[in-house]
Amino acid sequence: MDTTTPPVPPPTSAPSTPPPLAAWVLRLREGVTFLQRPSREAGGPPEFVVEDSTRDKFFRIGEREQAILSRIDGTASLEAIIADARCSNPGLALTDEQVLEIGRWLLSTGLGHLTAHPTHGEAERAEALRLRGRLGWLNPISMKFKLGNPDGFLTAMLPVCEWLLGPVGAILGVLIALAGGLALMTEWERFAGDMRGILGPDRWWLLLLVWLGLKGIHEFAHGLACKRYGGHVREWGMLFVLFAPLGAWVNVTSSWKFPSRWQRIHVAAAGMLCEVVLAGAAAIAWGQCEPGMLRYALQNVVISASVITILFNMNPLMRFDGYFILSELVGIPNLAGRGQQAVTRQWQRVLLGVQRPTPSESLGRNALIAGYGWAALYWRLMVGIGILIACTTLLHGFGVIMAISCVGFGYLWPLVRTAKSLVAGESPTRPQPLRAVAGLLVAGGLVAALFTVIPWPGNVVAHGVVDYSQRTPIRAVASGFVQTVDIEAGDHVQFGQPLFVLQNEELLAEASIDASKLAEARDRSRYFLAESAMAAWHSEEERILAMTARSADTTHRLAGLHIVATDDGQVLGRDLEHLSGQWIERGTLLCEVGREEAKEILFALPQQQLQSLTTHVSATHEGAARVIPVSEGGRDIAIQLQGFLPTAEWQPPHPALSGHLGGPLAVQPISDHTSQAPRWQLLRPHITGRIVLTPEHSQSLKSGERVAIHLTECREPFARHLCRVTSDWLHEKVESAWKIAALQ
Repeated sequence: MDTTTPPVPPPTSAPSTPPPLAAWVLRLREGVTFLQRPSREAGGPPEFVVEDSTRDKFFRIGEREQAILSRIDGTASLEAIIADARCSNPGLALTDEQVLEIGRWLLSTGLGHLTAHPTHGEAERAEALRLRGRLGWLNPISMKFKLGNPDGFLTAMLPVCEWLLGPVGAILGVLIALAGGLALMTEWERFAGDMRGILGPDRWWLLLLVWLGLKGIHEFAHGLACKRYGGHVREWGMLFVLFAPLGAWVNVTSSWKFPSRWQRIHVAAAGMLCEVVLAGAAAIAWGQCEPGMLRYALQNVVISASVITILFNMNPLMRFDGYFILSELVGIPNLAGRGQQAVTRQWQRVLLGVQRPTPSESLGRNALIAGYGWAALYWRLMVGIGILIACTTLLHGFGVIMAISCVGFGYLWPLVRTAKSLVAGESPTRPQPLRAVAGLLVAGGLVAALFTVIPWPGNVVAHGVVDYSQRTPIRAVASGFVQTVDIEAGDHVQFGQPLFVLQNEELLAEASIDASKLAEARDRSRYFLAESAMAAWHSEEERILAMTARSADTTHRLAGLHIVATDDGQVLGRDLEHLSGQWIERGTLLCEVGREEAKEILFALPQQQLQSLTTHVSATHEGAARVIPVSEGGRDIAIQLQGFLPTAEWQPPHPALSGHLGGPLAVQPISDHTSQAPRWQLLRPHITGRIVLTPEHSQSLKSGERVAIHLTECREPFARHLCRVTSDWLHEKVESAWKIAALQ
């Protein structure tokens, strides 16, 4: 949804001696009219909208601005106009400088022109402002292109789609959204698994088509809602960010003249509501689809129309739908512009000693406006930094050039213009020299310190998982069918406790036969001895020895049909209950028993983060560490690090850390011709390490629990660390998604 600039921007470059109000004689354009709306608060001042019907532009202004602009007739000077306004309204609080700002804004927006030309270049400055606005599409970060007039199409579609904007459509939309949410909850694991490779190289075109289609429907809903309440929509176009199409836009500023703020809120929220309903319908259809391109497209619709739309369009700190909804709810028109002016007044007062009058608002409203201004400024800085990092990471050398140009034109040049305006102004708008120098030095020093001196307050964090350092294997001593399973995975067992009972009828028969043969051999041995047949007796005794050894082995295997624990600890295994009734061979591993007091942590640290440690790794690679379980962030265990392996590894130290199994380490599939199942390796090499826990710590941490290991304080500068982490994360996610999609 497109909007216009706030009606009273911060002052532009001012002459050393401002022209007298008597030198300003202005005339409004043809087709400029003023519309009055009742106040949003009981007893409050009315609101006004300036409509330029020839260009289909709308501007919201306050009562003081309307008192000046409505008296402009092309013959009276601003001095006469302000005198008449003050006479009619003695409470009108407007200084001469503020009146001049209104005149400059009128020229810069093209709503009026000068009939008596002052000698201070005001017309030239106004033309420069208009030229900057017309050349705004050249900004590589964000470019807007107009594509025509959609008013006729929306007028034709309104009778067909109007019911969707009424009560029936609202009830149907809520039901669809709820049903879609329920479908996702029941199939969440499958949905999350399908999200891998969503940015893959063979699917980006479908993702782009889905995104553009959704944004087109989003803007269509804005325009349709505007037409429903009697507005008109005569502009629409495409928005590009970093030369990539981010979506569409429509000009629905005609909704500003609607008398009801709920109508205006409905117009602002129509696009988001439409997308949420589409997300619900797509989720329902996704659950009924077989794997393929259609299901992938539906998943893109769900993600783009729900999560991304809510995160961006609902964000009130950007001039999207959420901002206009907030502005209507709090009853403060032009909240962004007034917040920016409040921030400008505050930083100029603190850093430069410039004293500017504060608007005559209540304390609460002034605090809200200033708080919004600072929050929006912080958000714009973070978004700008993120876009610049994305430029340099994804576009490489060209992105670096683009980032430098954007910083220069988007941040440095406005500061230069503001400085020139302040230096050329007159007291009290002129900075105090000593205070200005001190303030600028402090601010510049702080920025420089963030890149050079001030360290990142966090730690170098590695990801790890708790595992048993001592495992006792439980294997089948004899072959047989599993008759009973007396344990489950996770049970605590003691030495000698029964675990499994096997059954082997052939082994029982073999033992019976061996016992009979051994008894017969002993009878023959006694007979040969009684008959003094010493040669036969010696031969039979040797046979008895062999048969005794065989019988002992059979007896041992018979005893092995009853398998017991050989150590105290916790049972480790999978699907033990499914072993019942199965035939297992001798030597098969049935489960393991891990000792609770003997555990270790296996962890991996990105190779490039080793240089961020406060102290270099010693020959023994030992040092202090803190362990914080991921599931319970409140616990904090201080332990001793035993060491790193000497080389970087491409394999995770434990399967639970692998990203394709839900772990935190990004992995990529690699081809393996010996197996149809893909093998996985780390996206980047990691230094692996181990921490042997004391018995006390072993008892407090569970096996399989993921932990964050804070190795030591980070010595990397704050700003550089932030840029590096963001760049690595972005590059890692994109590269991993491309490789996963390529394998699929």
